Amino acid sequence: MTTTTRTIEEILRIRQRAAELRVLERAMAILKVQAAMRDAIVPDRYAEEMAGLVDAKTLADDALTLVKREIEAQQGLPVDPVAYDPAAGAVLRRYAAVLMLDDPQLTAEQAETQAGTDEGARFQGWQERFGEKFDDEEDEDGEA
Repeated sequence: MTTTTRTIEEILRIRQRAAELRVLERAMAILKVQAAMRDAIVPDRYAEEMAGLVDAKTLADDALTLVKREIEAQQGLPVDPVAYDPAAGAVLRRYAAVLMLDDPQLTAEQAETQAGTDEGARFQGWQERFGEKFDDEEDEDGEA
């Protein structure tokens, strides 16, 4: 299987869609627990689960904000660049799922391979845009 070469802009748009899916997943989970609490005789038993889901939704919102800021930085807008954080695990699987939604002919294996290729391109693009800036900041802090 050959992988497709995507532009960094395309890769970041797919990452944004994957992050949006995560936010939606967390919002739906919260709604399910809210419905269970409403219908429960002892709604307090769901309090801990709800707190965890709210925290997870907050993290998903924060991740989406970072992706949007990464896109803005790529577009040259006046925002602080986002430090590179490699995508792995569930993030790459959601990315692969978006690829499969876009191209139903892709197998899961092909989509995961493409997701890894795109992540490598994302890192390379980030390195070209911001790598030296972040390396300089680390040197100023005395860390390497």
